[in-house]
Amino acid sequence: MRLRYNPFDIFTSSKTPVGLYARQKWLNEQTAATLKADFQETVTGLLSSQDSDGSWDHSVVKTVHRLFGLHLTVRAQSKIRLAP
Repeated sequence: MRLRYNPFDIFTSSKTPVGLYARQKWLNEQTAATLKADFQETVTGLLSSQDSDGSWDHSVVKTVHRLFGLHLTVRAQSKIRLAP
């Protein structure tokens, strides 16, 4: 049985953490310049506005959302510091 549509097409050009994960792991875009630029833009956005206590806006929901997004995007140890 063959699918009529490729289910991964929804992730093409996606800049969401889930989309970037799919592009890297399932669409084999690991070396694509566009993926690297989109990745940097998304990670910068996820890290922005982090409070000194490590949360985002002192919100548990927003903090969990951002941390999960970082989990999907930053898959290897990096120089990114989440909090002092």
